[in-house]
Amino acid sequence: MAPGTKININKADQTTLEKLPGIGPGKAKSIINGRPYKTINDVMKVSDIKRNTFDAIKEFIVVE
Repeated sequence: MAPGTKININKADQTTLEKLPGIGPGKAKSIINGRPYKTINDVMKVSDIKRNTFDAIKEFIVVE
């Protein structure tokens, strides 16, 4: 993804989430099922999202 690109993890569809580094179909579905999020850190409560995955996506995600 290009620097500066931000994806709202509360609204993005599966295809959009899969564009995030390290996010495939399974993790994208888990993110969708874990909604809503109040902060980007809340996505780490999803069992499929570990610290290394979060570190790879945190600059590309927002919650609104």
